[in-house]
Amino acid sequence: MTNKDDITREDLEHVRLSFQRCKTHAEFSDIFYDHLAQQSSEIGPMFAATDMVKQNELLRVGIESLIDFSAGDADVEVEIRRLGVLHDRKHHAIQPALYPLWVNALVATIGETDSEVTPEITAAWQRVVAPGIALIGSYY
Repeated sequence: MTNKDDITREDLEHVRLSFQRCKTHAEFSDIFYDHLAQQSSEIGPMFAATDMVKQNELLRVGIESLIDFSAGDADVEVEIRRLGVLHDRKHHAIQPALYPLWVNALVATIGETDSEVTPEITAAWQRVVAPGIALIGSYY
């Protein structure tokens, strides 16, 4: 697992620019949730009663929060911890084993929606989201 000290400014710059390109892709969220559902048969039913318009916005905010958390934004840590509680066993009950699948879906989506994606950018994404994902999963 990557910790925040292992993330470089270059990693953060690559990821921020990549996400800006991805957000211009109108189908970004749909592609992400398609990839996520393909990761496990458990995942699709979790979203059956979900307002996907709202969920799509939450996805974008969540990704931005993961990026800002890895950049050292102390205020965002409160949001990441809130997400951890929201997804813990008492609330949405998202098992820690599902988080790597979320990252896989994100990386696949970046590969489809970032016109300038490279292996270096993909690796930067994996490093940048890892600390926040680990913190969220630790609340289970």
